[in-house]
Amino acid sequence: MRSTTVVLLVALSTTALWSCAEDDTTEANDHADAGIFDDAGHADGNDHTPDGAGADQQSVTLNFAAVVGTQPLDCESTYSDAIAGTRFALKDLRFYVSEISLIDAAGNLHAMTLEEDNAWQGDGVALLDFEDGTGSCSNATPDTRTSITGSVAAGEYTGIVFTIGVPEALNHVNPVEQTGPLANVALHWSWMMGYKHFQLEGSLNESGLVLLHLGSKGCSGNPPSDFACSISNRPRVELVGANPLSTPVVLDLAALLADSTPVDDEVFCMAEQSSACEELLGTLGLDMASGDPISDSETLVFRFGE
Repeated sequence: MRSTTVVLLVALSTTALWSCAEDDTTEANDHADAGIFDDAGHADGNDHTPDGAGADQQSVTLNFAAVVGTQPLDCESTYSDAIAGTRFALKDLRFYVSEISLIDAAGNLHAMTLEEDNAWQGDGVALLDFEDGTGSCSNATPDTRTSITGSVAAGEYTGIVFTIGVPEALNHVNPVEQTGPLANVALHWSWMMGYKHFQLEGSLNESGLVLLHLGSKGCSGNPPSDFACSISNRPRVELVGANPLSTPVVLDLAALLADSTPVDDEVFCMAEQSSACEELLGTLGLDMASGDPISDSETLVFRFGE
């Protein structure tokens, strides 16, 4: 059975590996579609060019939550609804969010500008963190973050669209030289020269393992500028039917893991081409082979809460 303790080596190896990155050609970096998309990845045929430049802006906060079915997710509970016939406990759940727009009643997108706080948000990227370092998450960090703050054009909104992951232009920077969310070496594969867009870890039946590390793949070149990935693995989430400024966006791990088939009490995916990844990435609305969002895909992994 695989062990996740190898992640402890990341911080130690980051600086050394980046010092020789100019000489290396690397194969790299180890998304949640909840809407109906046209060929351009939009919910309908309206003009989806982000609007709002020059318009009156309002400060906004987007709230996120994580659940397992009908139960709130925490580090003290064991869940029987995550994968049928098993007992799941959380160890770690963190993911990056970028390219956020709010959707008005006419279906137009209004780009949200993120607040720069040099901790959880920066360079248009936000980090959400649902583990608190207690109980089954004792090897993780005590700080949590379940909201995103910023500004958007004043108006009424009925939906939201966002990307899970670090944009390609920032995905291959050196984390030890960054501030804010991109300085988090625990979410960076130093040997892959890229970030983990989405990280889920947990135990299964106490001694088993659930692990999903989602990052871009098929990468080569010299980071950060001369580096390209052929498999993006950035889910695009679109939710409509509620006001995202007053209604939380909910991630349901029961929906994410529902189609997973454990092998020896293990569900393991680091974005490789495997049956476990095919189940998980498909549920997130990603095509495993191409890493692109699946058109006309609908899932309840993300949904609006109450």
